[in-house]
Amino acid sequence: MYFPILRGKQYELLALRECKQKISDSGAITPIIEPVNTSVRDILKCIEKLSDANAPHIVLCNPQVGSYVRDRRSLEYLIGKIHSLGDVTKFAYAIHDETTSNELDYFKSLAGDKRISLIHHSTYSDVQELSSIINSEFFDFHVFIKQSTSRHYRNQFLKEKSVVIQDSFRKVQRNADYANPDTEFLSDQHLTYQEDNLLGFGDYSIIGDYFKPGGGQAHVAAIHLVYEKPPLGEIWVKHFLSEIYDYPNPPAELISEALTETIPFIREHEMTNYSSACQDLIDLYETGRATSLGWVKKVSIKHHIELMIHLLTR
Repeated sequence: MYFPILRGKQYELLALRECKQKISDSGAITPIIEPVNTSVRDILKCIEKLSDANAPHIVLCNPQVGSYVRDRRSLEYLIGKIHSLGDVTKFAYAIHDETTSNELDYFKSLAGDKRISLIHHSTYSDVQELSSIINSEFFDFHVFIKQSTSRHYRNQFLKEKSVVIQDSFRKVQRNADYANPDTEFLSDQHLTYQEDNLLGFGDYSIIGDYFKPGGGQAHVAAIHLVYEKPPLGEIWVKHFLSEIYDYPNPPAELISEALTETIPFIREHEMTNYSSACQDLIDLYETGRATSLGWVKKVSIKHHIELMIHLLTR
């Protein structure tokens, strides 16, 4: 099972909404949503749509980045609103080596009767102290961030309840830096997680474990498309760039330039057979309408989800 971690920003949430029925039908994906914006309209609408489609999802109760980190009152308000949206939503709590038992008790009170998981961002000092949560009838998963937890630590927990998150996406300072290399290996977790007897695996999609509240002026547009590469069936990512400028340009013009190589690649790899996101890109190219870099990010995330569903359910 695939567990992508996505921040609760507008276009990430829209990607999930547009995939809601495929998520529900597949039984192969459970997105983890980390709220980051105290304007609750977008995240509540996303959770409502996922719930209406009976699409499983997990909401992180103690976000590690964004506006909620120092605003407990707003966080409690959001959690209360999520409770009112039905029973599909599950909750998770991020733990660190400095997490206290009082904080765990607070999490349990927030979760109420929702099913719960733990996201291990580092080694928790007293595994036995977690027993009251782990042994609860409402407990689901241990989600481990691979880069910050050891194999020895992860082996102390039941593998059939364990998910390993690996941030495989290369983050660069400028979009122009994706030009070299423009094609690179991303992951083979979908091929190996069952060999490791794990329940599932995950990542941070084509964004990586990186958070920035807003964007800046665009000098280069980058479209990131993941794809299955034969003969081994690994997942690689191809970066399609606009011309590289030293000054800002209108995003719509940059996107149009990046699409000139994107569309032949989509057709060559027959991606529209399983990816409505790729059809969205073709439609954009053929109509010539203007759009934003945020829309392109949404489509790239949507395509990643659709590819993972395709690989896990075929």
